[in-house]
Amino acid sequence: MGDIRYFLPIPPIGVAAYIFVFNLFKSYDGRLPEKTMVVASEIFISTAISSLIFFAFTVFLITAMGRLERSSACLQQTMKEFRSLVVLSYKTAMG
Repeated sequence: MGDIRYFLPIPPIGVAAYIFVFNLFKSYDGRLPEKTMVVASEIFISTAISSLIFFAFTVFLITAMGRLERSSACLQQTMKEFRSLVVLSYKTAMG
């Protein structure tokens, strides 16, 4: 089995896509815009903004966790337990 960490963002991305499509139809009075370029533009802008935010937040978390992990051995143990809890929670949630 491959590394699962690359698949963890998929469920929230699916929810975000659903909300995006719902709001897209709402913005255009329940209809899909006739021009394909309008739809493509909406998707591109949303994807670009989401990607940038995901990147920035991920870099922030990596930096913050890296600094925290180096601060003490006790904290390192806590982080290991936290990671185990996250993995266990994910496995439980996925069935």
